[in-house]
Amino acid sequence: MIFLNILLCILKIIGIAILVILGLIILILCLILFVPIRYRIYASFHQKPHVSAHITYLLKLLHVDFELNGKESELKIKIFGHNISDKKEKNSRENKKSNHSNRREEVNVKQAEQPEKVPDRTDRIDKMPQQVQNLQPKQTIAKADNSSDSDSENKSASAKKAEKSPKNPAKTENKADRAADKNDRHSEISDKVKAIIALLKENRPVIDFVLRCLKLLFKHILPGSHVINIKLGFDDPALLGELLGAAAVIRAMTGLVINITPVWDETVFEAEADLKGRIILGRVLYIAAVVYFNKKVKKFIKAIKNI
Repeated sequence: MIFLNILLCILKIIGIAILVILGLIILILCLILFVPIRYRIYASFHQKPHVSAHITYLLKLLHVDFELNGKESELKIKIFGHNISDKKEKNSRENKKSNHSNRREEVNVKQAEQPEKVPDRTDRIDKMPQQVQNLQPKQTIAKADNSSDSDSENKSASAKKAEKSPKNPAKTENKADRAADKNDRHSEISDKVKAIIALLKENRPVIDFVLRCLKLLFKHILPGSHVINIKLGFDDPALLGELLGAAAVIRAMTGLVINITPVWDETVFEAEADLKGRIILGRVLYIAAVVYFNKKVKKFIKAIKNI
């Protein structure tokens, strides 16, 4: 009986430990999937860019700050109020200092190892003995040999030019083959494009389903509250009108309210944006899983790969 009681107590403790571990795993998964990641981004451009982004998660237990002012940037990551990025910045600074010192030492060593300057050739020729200076006939013989070699090279070049002349039938055959290959490639590309267009027409419901899912994803990721003000101007008014039309299309597709004040006399670009929103990872994964595990979508992807 005592042995059975001990076994039951051990099994009870093991079961409680397993339940606690499972509960912690479920709690962590719920926190990851259902606790929103909140972000706020302020960006402006007045002759130089300025961006400040703040990302918080789980009641600011994880806090990320990013600042960009011109070419200078700064990143701060805090977990439970402790800054992690300072150590990384200190290590990077120390590494930069050590690299600069090592480069200076290498430059000094190279300068010390450099040999003395070599005297000019004229000084060498003046210092040469008379026996070497009297060897001029041999140089003339060498020049004659070089001239004969150059004549032979000119002959071979002329022969090659004759081979490359349009009278050569082999070259004309190669041109015809290349033209035929180009025509075959163009026909293959056109056939593939036609097959893709036919697939898109046949699978129109699948494409509509994917587009609906993408719209849901963009609506979830895009900021809930936002202010975007742009001051835009070009010397060409036609180009400015085209850009205003493109901005209206983007506004209709995304739902972002973009206020553009056009300037028709001069080239100007100034912008300010204040974006605030949240992202729930569980919803993003749900939309991705709905698209990925759809049988019709898989068939459509296989059909595109087989083309």
